[in-house]
Amino acid sequence: READRRADTRYPFDRPVRIRTADGRDTAAALIDISKGGAQIRGHLHLADDATAVMQIDGCPVPLPFRVVRAQGDALHLEYRLSDADRAPYVGWFDAALGPRQAA
Repeated sequence: READRRADTRYPFDRPVRIRTADGRDTAAALIDISKGGAQIRGHLHLADDATAVMQIDGCPVPLPFRVVRAQGDALHLEYRLSDADRAPYVGWFDAALGPRQAA
């Protein structure tokens, strides 16, 4: 099962995001849950398994390149493809945004 393979805990996180696809489409979506290594989003994105794109979360200092691990209806399960340079700013933002939830 997909959940069994995740290295990072996912947390519910309702926030709008923008998705930029490889062909240049820019589409709004909704973040459903998030982890340090990926996320689940909902929207009419029409991306298949293994597709790649970039997500921008409101307030996050770096864009998040990702691969679609699983497309299921209008939900996409994503695995980030962060560069070493972008990993630290993302993790810092993540810890600040989700700090209280991580301790629960």
